[in-house]
Order: sequence, then structure tokens, then C-alpha cells
Amino acid sequence: LGTARTVFTGAVVLAIMILPIITSTAREVFNQTPKGQIEAALGLGATRWEMIKLAVLPFGRSGLISGAMLGLGRALGETMALFMLIAGGTFGGSLFDSGTTFATLIAQSAA
Repeated sequence: LGTARTVFTGAVVLAIMILPIITSTAREVFNQTPKGQIEAALGLGATRWEMIKLAVLPFGRSGLISGAMLGLGRALGETMALFMLIAGGTFGGSLFDSGTTFATLIAQSAA
């Protein structure tokens, strides 16, 4: 991934940039699940995975979606990182071709 200026490299860089935001938001939301619901699921004989599936995930679904939207907003804001990484190409048909995004096209036209 060193000097390759491809769309795939840009996608990997963006994934590394937004993953901490999404995971930290999801973790905080899942930690807010009421203890009573967790204990009730376990008390009714649910396994740990069933408790997560029946109590934690439904409670935190909206927070998880919000974290994903926050991460996507950050990805859109990382225009200059992509501009420096993959600038100069056109829209290609492959992930491994050099390319550009709408945000980097706007940045190029302003520069």
C-alpha cells in the first residue's frame, strides 16, 4: 500500500480513519443497555450470544446506525487526505486503477 495511488488504497485509508469512531460509538451505546434486560435474558436461560442478540443488539441498533453515519460523515470530510493520496486520476472501472472522488475533484478545481 506504500506508493500505490489506487482507489483501493484510498478505501483502506478511509476505513482506518473512520473505524475508531464507529467502534467507540457502538461500544458506548451497547454499554448503556439496561442491566435489568441483560439479567432477565440470562435468568430466562438464554446463552451469552442469545442475550446479546435478544437484549443488547435491539437496544443499541439506533446508536450503531448513528455511529456509522458519523463515521461516513468523517469519511466525506477527509477530502485532503484522499486528495494527497489518489489525486490526478479519473473515474476508473476497477478498484485497482488510479482514480478520484467527488470530494477530491472539488478540491482540485479549487486549487
